[in-house]
This record gives sequence, C-alpha cells and structure tokens, in this order.
Amino acid sequence: MQNNKKRRTTLIGYGNVGKRLKDLLSRNNISIDHIVRSTGIYDVKGDKIDEKDNFCKYIDEDTVVFISLPSVGDGSDILNYYLKSLEQGVGVVTCEKAVLANNWELMKKYKNKIKYSATVGGDSGILDAISDYKGNINEIKAVVNGTLNYISEKLLEGKNVKDIYEDVTKHGFAEPGSNSFEEVIKNELQDVVYKTVILANHSSLCDKIISPIDIEIEPYKNTGRCAVIIKKNFIKAGFQNFKDSFWFPSGVNNVLSINGIKVAEGLGSGGKITARKMFKDYLELL
Repeated sequence: MQNNKKRRTTLIGYGNVGKRLKDLLSRNNISIDHIVRSTGIYDVKGDKIDEKDNFCKYIDEDTVVFISLPSVGDGSDILNYYLKSLEQGVGVVTCEKAVLANNWELMKKYKNKIKYSATVGGDSGILDAISDYKGNINEIKAVVNGTLNYISEKLLEGKNVKDIYEDVTKHGFAEPGSNSFEEVIKNELQDVVYKTVILANHSSLCDKIISPIDIEIEPYKNTGRCAVIIKKNFIKAGFQNFKDSFWFPSGVNNVLSINGIKVAEGLGSGGKITARKMFKDYLELL
C-alpha cells in the first residue's frame, strides 16, 4: 500500500482495545469511518447504518480494517472478516489471535496485507525482534502473557490469590469474561496457546506449520513461572520451573530470549498498550 491516498478506516470490535484505538487515531487526526459491532454497522456519528453481515459494502482496496475482537475458540466466527477484507485487497491490522493461530496459511498468503505484531508481546516488539534477528535461531524462550507473569511473580512473593485477582481485574489485565481467579488462569493460558503458535510460525523455527493442537501446555501451579520454550522439534508452554529465572521480566512485561540472549522486553498487557502497537502497525502498513 502507498500512503499518497486518503485511506478509509473500519474498526471491527469496540471493546477495551477498540475504544482506545479509536481515541488514539483521533488524537492523530485519523477518523474511523465505520465501526462494526455485534449489533450492526455504525457511522462516524454513531448512527447504525446497516447490519454487520453487510460489512463488505463499506470496504475496498483503499480501506484499512482494524480487527480488535476477543480471541475465542478457533476464530471461525470471525474468520470471514479477514477473508472478505483480504480478498478485496484491504489492508488488515489485527490484535486478534484465534484466527491467525488456526489459519496460518492465510497469513502466509496475504503477508503483505496483514500486520499482526500486536498479537504477541504488546508493545515489547517480540515479533519485530524475531524478524530483525541476524543469524540462525536455535532456541526461543519468551514470556508472552503479562498477566500470568504478574500472577506467578506475586505468588512467589507470597501475595494471596484474592489480592492478585483484584489487581489484575482492577487494572484490566485479564481477558474478557474472567469472573474468578480460576477463570483468569484458564483464559490467559488459552491466550498463551494462541501466542505460542503465532510465535513459532513467525519464527519459522519448526519444520511445519504449527497449530494449537501441537502445543503442550503446562497447567497452573503456584511455584512455577509462565513461559514459552520453542526449539526445532520441541514446544512447551505454561507454568514451568526454571533454574535460570533471572531473565524473567517483572510485572506485566513480556520478554524474548533468542539463543540465550535477551533481545526484547516491554509492556505486554492492557488495552492501551495493544492499541498503541496496532497504531504502529497501521503506520507501517501505509
């Protein structure tokens, strides 16, 4: 895409990330022309103008589509948003993970039309660091879920579960629909699976395209740290015991280590952080 044309913008999903992204774009003098929500399609004034199934009528090759929907299941319910956009030559900026994790062939086919660095690592630059790495990658170790990093860190410090749960919900670190500490763990571990798949496929470290069923996930335990290990024929994610825990970040930060050397670290949780990374992807797409 070239940036010498006025690009129309469509936002799909208007939750925590979507609202923050709209505000961020507005502060940079970029308006959202259409917002696709579960209840229909809305114009810049906030008026409903159509049903969501007719979203293709409002996009063309001069449109950028932002997808900020929650990552749920295999993504089949929202796959059509990707397909219809990309088939029409539309540029896509996404933070949604389920579709990419289950349809990596789609990403490969349209790699010049889709920006997805907001799917893994927030604003820490994990995927960018892999793309920019010079030399062979033999091992990746990463923290890709800031919420679980925070939880595991606080548990090891002796903080009680009730206080930790209140912290992550108060600050908006938990995935939508997490109504208890157990649900936070369950939903965030699913998030780890999605991100591990995207991380593995983006790195091309494995000999095949990885899907969620290939991920061995270690369940919650209050003595472990939540991380991802990827080697050529080995992938493991979830709560594990590490002797070399010095490389773990603090708080909700994410981190990437390649061949034993830390190459990226930064904030990985929260709507504001995700929206900021999507905006950077938008600028790169242009």
